[in-house]
Amino acid sequence: MNASSLKARFLLLGFLVALIAKFWLIWESEIADALDDPHEYLLQILYPANGGLAYPPGTGLVGQLFYNLGIPFRLGLETAFLLAAALIIRALIAWPWKSGLSLGLFVLLIFDPSVAELFSHLYSDNVWLVETMLGLSCFILAIGIGPKPRWSLLILSVLFLGLSTITRSVLVPLLVSIILFALLALVLVLSKFRSKSLKSHLDLVALSVPTLIFSISMIYAGTSIYNFSHHGYSGISYLDSAQYKKFYLCLQSVGDPTGDPYFPIDENRRKLIAQAGPDSHWFIEQLESNSVYKQAGLDHYGKYDIPAGWFHWAAFTAAMDPAKGNYLDAFSLFHNIEDEIDAANQMGIVKVRPIASLPDSRIPIVMSVFPEGLHEVVSKTIYEPPLDAFITVEGKLLYTNPEFTKGLTRRIVTESPTRNHVWLFLDHLYSWIYTPATFILYVATLFAFIITLISKWKQLPEFPISLIAPLFFTIIFIIFFFWYALFDASGMPVLPRYMIFNHLLLFPLICSYLSIAFRLLKRSSDN
Repeated sequence: MNASSLKARFLLLGFLVALIAKFWLIWESEIADALDDPHEYLLQILYPANGGLAYPPGTGLVGQLFYNLGIPFRLGLETAFLLAAALIIRALIAWPWKSGLSLGLFVLLIFDPSVAELFSHLYSDNVWLVETMLGLSCFILAIGIGPKPRWSLLILSVLFLGLSTITRSVLVPLLVSIILFALLALVLVLSKFRSKSLKSHLDLVALSVPTLIFSISMIYAGTSIYNFSHHGYSGISYLDSAQYKKFYLCLQSVGDPTGDPYFPIDENRRKLIAQAGPDSHWFIEQLESNSVYKQAGLDHYGKYDIPAGWFHWAAFTAAMDPAKGNYLDAFSLFHNIEDEIDAANQMGIVKVRPIASLPDSRIPIVMSVFPEGLHEVVSKTIYEPPLDAFITVEGKLLYTNPEFTKGLTRRIVTESPTRNHVWLFLDHLYSWIYTPATFILYVATLFAFIITLISKWKQLPEFPISLIAPLFFTIIFIIFFFWYALFDASGMPVLPRYMIFNHLLLFPLICSYLSIAFRLLKRSSDN
């Protein structure tokens, strides 16, 4: 047996051992909480036809698929995540069982405690993460291998990315990223206008990118049309609809600016709104009687009031019965409140001011991105969960509703002390791996990659197809990074789970930059 064959078997064995170890860690783990109303979450997971309630329908569609197949929700997501991680590594470098570097990155990704902690909750974010990883990697594999798109992979990319846009509101940054990638790729390809592969590269971009953009947009538009015809709102969810945004801004227009972006509809403004009419008074009473969202303001911002990030949920809870999910009644109420505010303004009962589609204090919102917002997003990118995220009580994960647990997992969940200790060890290890120095290393390698590429570009006879993956994922990383920096500054809190995708891309991108830069330098020295 020669050395290469022995190495291949060793890598394959290491890959299989990593999979077995991962499944051992997650086999008896499931969703660890039933936040808010368990019935609401059951509807979201099992009955997306009900509108997905305040969430877009993507989470419910995936949950319904797992449920119909008899697969526990978390186990299904974790298995899909393993596939997605392997595809991401393949798109940037090589299959985990083909390269030692790829295997190391694969292990780094799948044992990350931040991912395990995210998957222990019933969020749309973990579903979106897996869908996005699968979709982006399939797109790169569809165009990054041959002179023509691999249509089967491109169709899968459309499916996964289309689902991601109706799972979380990411259509705009996703399309912006794809368009910027296409423009940059065209510029680089055209700069090698004398190469023999020019036409094939242009055809590749011209066929794949418009197909992806058009198909994703159609999935998003189809979902929006369905929601409007069945539930009375446009967009992919209640929160993203134009009707709700109009209502939200109407409430903000009452009274003077607060100057506080985190509490645009604070207690004082709500008192003014209640004076507009009977429906307004009833709606505000419902808001004031629910202390859950005020406590969220105290926990996150030190003020016992309803913050911007939770007001939408508070309005949803006040306006409609979660068990029925009747959006038509909710929007009818919102429309009546808008009419009452308009009439009260004309009669001089309340003062209404024109505002733009942003929370109060708009100039500081944009300015706060530099540097506070960016600094905040850096900390979220390297985030690791607290130690107590993996500590159970007497070896069991506790639930607030046994029927919810049964409906979601179909079994009683226990956790072994050994697994607890492993997760605690991994949490310590990863908190040492992911630090601010990691982000500085990423930025440094990115600049080194760009400088090397610029200096050696003229020596390349044609556009190297291996550049497609790092260029694409770099644009995705940067666009989402700045998108959430603005999101944080606008008064909607950036939770660590929003940045998990960027978090996972850090080391694969660093290794990809270094690998390509090394090959370019080696090629230059050989010549």
